Amino acid sequence: MWNSICSVCKSENIVIDTLGGPCAEDLQDDRELRPLFDSLNQLGSVPWKINGPLLDFVIEVFTNQDRHGDILSRLSVPRHQDMLVLPKIPPALQKKLEERSMDKSDMEEYNRFLAEKVAFNQFKSETYSNWCDTLYRLSIANHFR
Repeated sequence: MWNSICSVCKSENIVIDTLGGPCAEDLQDDRELRPLFDSLNQLGSVPWKINGPLLDFVIEVFTNQDRHGDILSRLSVPRHQDMLVLPKIPPALQKKLEERSMDKSDMEEYNRFLAEKVAFNQFKSETYSNWCDTLYRLSIANHFR
């Protein structure tokens, strides 16, 4: 939804992922700072001058996706995972599968269906991750409007 701009600035607050070296003891005592740094990283990717009416519109579209489904992709607003439709096995193939009377072409069609289902689950997972990230960013933007 927003393009972030990375900037490099000198800072005395540095997060080190691996606890090694002379300051390991200090970092273990300051674990409550990690959420603060995460929030600051997200805040850094949110535009500082927030357009209130535009933010209200995006929040409306984001929270009421069933009413605004036609413009979600144009606004780059990720869909909630509940709005995605799982691919269904064709009824004729389902019947053959239950009867256990599948020939080679039916097996190929069933394998294609399984691959499509795996791809869908991957897409659903990625979409939910994007949705959660957008929810977090919209919450921060709304808080600092």
